[in-house]
Amino acid sequence: MRILLEGTLKARYGRSTVEVNVGEKSTLVEAISVFSKELVSPDGDLRFDLLYLVNGSDADALDGGLTQVNDDDIITIIPIFHGGRRHRGNEVPEKPRISRSPSLTDP
Repeated sequence: MRILLEGTLKARYGRSTVEVNVGEKSTLVEAISVFSKELVSPDGDLRFDLLYLVNGSDADALDGGLTQVNDDDIITIIPIFHGGRRHRGNEVPEKPRISRSPSLTDP
């Protein structure tokens, strides 16, 4: 089975492709754990901050961590990051200021 590592996982593991042998019947979680237990959650399921694709299909649309995989499959693991501004503590973001031009209907 080939596991493709995307994004920051490439740098973390020092490679973008990993080959593992899982036999004919394994679950997705078992197969990933052969390479690294860090890529699954401590409770033995898929992590919420990673997207797992099995032959290009989202594992969540299949059977999640229980999806059956074999040595012919390709697993892609992609870190999910969310952008946006971070606020610390009780800091409340400043509301955007809207400049208003006078319109024809204003008195």
